Amino acid sequence: MWRGARRSLSVIRWGFRSGPGFAVAFLAILFAPVASAGTFDLPQAIELYESGAFEAAAKLAETGDSSESLTLAARSRLAYLSYVNRKAASFAALEGCAALAERAIAQDPRNVEAHLQYVVALGFMGRVAGNIRAHLAGYATDARTHLDTALRLDPENGWAHGMLGAWHMEIVRKGGAFLAGSIYGAKLDKGIALYQRALQLDPDNPVLHYEFGLALTAQDMRRFGTQAETQLRQALALPARNVFEQLAQQRAQQLLVALATRNRTIVTAAIRVQTEFPAGGDRAAEKAGPPAYGLR
Repeated sequence: MWRGARRSLSVIRWGFRSGPGFAVAFLAILFAPVASAGTFDLPQAIELYESGAFEAAAKLAETGDSSESLTLAARSRLAYLSYVNRKAASFAALEGCAALAERAIAQDPRNVEAHLQYVVALGFMGRVAGNIRAHLAGYATDARTHLDTALRLDPENGWAHGMLGAWHMEIVRKGGAFLAGSIYGAKLDKGIALYQRALQLDPDNPVLHYEFGLALTAQDMRRFGTQAETQLRQALALPARNVFEQLAQQRAQQLLVALATRNRTIVTAAIRVQTEFPAGGDRAAEKAGPPAYGLR
């Protein structure tokens, strides 16, 4: 995340998943004026993002034409669709986010953040499309390619390690250990180790702690519940540096409350709220053909 509005996007470490909509105090600036392409102000767009005005940040960033601005546009759109207005997260909208990240990569193949945002978009698209269509479209393989590229470009990137850990754990959770390992080479212990490495690299990141806690809970609340609670409490203990981190902490608190019940039904419902998009989003996916970037 940005420590200041003028830090370059190429060195930011962050990521996110789908989650419930939240009411946040930024409506007054959601409709901030958008500059023309010739007067694009990247620091202003960053400030809008950090304040929680994700949609306004995306609109402003899209007026720029650099790899950094396109990456910010993709990041902001994904944040808006996952945290603020998940009903708008149609397959087409998420596909548009992936297209923004692809344009950013085309302009600068060494832009680590662009590769990571492309992976986030693919992950969301897979959730809307469903497991079978995501598999046929090659989303997991495509995502792994971009995560490997990000780590090759920046081996000490905490977010890249964490997202690759999530890749392993999510595939194992959805496909089972045997199929996940035989088809994709995904392993649960590898995913956990990657998350742990991510937190060694970026220990003060509340979102990474939350994501690890969520992944552990979703994997097996009985087996990993205590570890998950530790990560979620750590997420809450750290200072939030912007609205995005505040929203992640709200989710961490909600999941902790669910875990405290020790009731599998309640915990499963909490996980579903924080990982799934609204029902019916897959209808847009069914109408659309597999995106060109689904298979490489």
